[in-house]
Amino acid sequence: MRYITFSLIFLSCLMCFNSTVYGLESGTPQKVILSTFDVSSGGRYAYLRDGISSMLASRLSAMDGVELLDQKISDEKLAGLKKGEGGDKGVSLEPGVDYLVAGSLFALKKGLNIQVVVYPLSPGGKIEHFSAVAEDDGSVISTLDTLSQDIGASVFGLQTGGADAETGGKRGAGTKGFVTVNPEAAYKRGLYSGSVVDIGDSAIQISTKGVRRTTDLSLEMIGMVVGDVDGDGTTEIILLTERELRVFQFTGRKAREIAKIKLPGLIKVHAINMADLDNDGRKEIYLSATKDLNVSSVIMEWDKTSGFSVRKQYIRWYIRPVFHPVRGMILAGQERGMGRTDFIKRGVFQLELNPKGDFVKAGEIALPKGVNLFDFTYADIDGDKVYETIVVDQNEKLKIYDQADGLLWVSSEKYGGSKRYIGPSQGEALDRNQNSSLSANEGSDREIIFVPGRIAVVDLDKNGRQDIVAVNNVEVSFSSYFNRIRLYDGGSVVGLTWNGSQMVETWRTGRQSGFLADFDFTLKKDTAAGSNGETGIATLYLGQIPNSGSLESLLPGMTRSKLSVYELGFSLKNPEVE
Repeated sequence: MRYITFSLIFLSCLMCFNSTVYGLESGTPQKVILSTFDVSSGGRYAYLRDGISSMLASRLSAMDGVELLDQKISDEKLAGLKKGEGGDKGVSLEPGVDYLVAGSLFALKKGLNIQVVVYPLSPGGKIEHFSAVAEDDGSVISTLDTLSQDIGASVFGLQTGGADAETGGKRGAGTKGFVTVNPEAAYKRGLYSGSVVDIGDSAIQISTKGVRRTTDLSLEMIGMVVGDVDGDGTTEIILLTERELRVFQFTGRKAREIAKIKLPGLIKVHAINMADLDNDGRKEIYLSATKDLNVSSVIMEWDKTSGFSVRKQYIRWYIRPVFHPVRGMILAGQERGMGRTDFIKRGVFQLELNPKGDFVKAGEIALPKGVNLFDFTYADIDGDKVYETIVVDQNEKLKIYDQADGLLWVSSEKYGGSKRYIGPSQGEALDRNQNSSLSANEGSDREIIFVPGRIAVVDLDKNGRQDIVAVNNVEVSFSSYFNRIRLYDGGSVVGLTWNGSQMVETWRTGRQSGFLADFDFTLKKDTAAGSNGETGIATLYLGQIPNSGSLESLLPGMTRSKLSVYELGFSLKNPEVE
């Protein structure tokens, strides 16, 4: 019945559609192509895909100065573009196109989240994200009207003539779930790379208690983890490069390298973590890795007296220490598939050692569909002692699920952007006759499984609600739409807090140049109120590759990294309202 109801409403809307009057602008019309909406997370609303796509097309066509081309990117053509198939296979974009408009539908526990991304196809253009929530089928049309007006105002500079014209279409009260703080706006207000500030009317007050920076490091950082590795009370930074582990400690304002070791067995590491799972007072270093086409993870230890030692290697599981709300700290694992290009097999499990010393399954971890080992964490975001599942998907969308796997919220911005992925590097020499590599066809058909950046869970202001800290790497124009490559132009670390209906940004670092390869975030325990009334004192470690993506980084020996450390204080602006 709902299909018939919506179809009648949709046809009536198209017949009677009286488009919003947009202000005229002179000049050549902007040519726009609309791609097929992604409904992989559309759930019960997936049937609305064609209707919503057609309604959005009709509204874009009605805008002055906008020419919507008849060419629509189908699922098949989109898949070809993402594989890098060029014009010789008939897969290409029409010349002269200015924008690609892509959409996604997300079935929330309460309503439908409609997201639209506008990709400029000219160099230097700014990607625009739009998001709105329709509470039921009947409010889809009005929600899409609002969304379309925002696109016209923000992307094409068109006045809607409505009450929100002066705000540039960024509504906050009329439609639930709209985009909150615009990170670029915060950046333009003076949020530069050396600063960390709270955003807008955030309930959290942040103060920078000092910043220490290293000199540039002559290496390319893949990842890092921070903590007291050997239990001597001193914090170490374990830094991962392509072939080495290096240990740093801070002396004053400078980082000093105190140890390094070659990675065992020429493995390719895609995730580094640290935890004391055997409760011996020393933290183990967990390296989830592959060697050629096989899983070959490693567990190591380090102390300043004996240096590095290998606890266990050749582990046939992808591994990661995880805090589970019921089981506590556990070692979680995921297997490789049977096919040569199946680098992930469905199912994440708790691992334990059997009498032979091999890791085996000790129970499956219940997760939302499609969530892999490195995609999730748990947090009590509303202080009710019930943990939500925090997920970063393969499209860098941050998602919040309740205990019944109901989707509560999806970000419009991208978080957790990373260049790390599972399996051999793309572009390596391929040879069908060798078991250690892929053929050319296998390489092109292979699904690239990215490992999202770190998601830290901390109660910043000690109010009983846990906050999320994540990286927000800025995608480079249209290239990010093709998920086989990841190009970024700067990034920030962001703090997000649940406001009862959505996660909102409450603070962020200034935009760092290049690419933020990793970060770590530690919160000091049992902090007494500071001189400024801070209830939480934290240390933020940033691993940055300043010249990532530049011509300089392509020259041998020119790749460098920078490690920065911020001391931060957190408090509530109005503690009496809590």
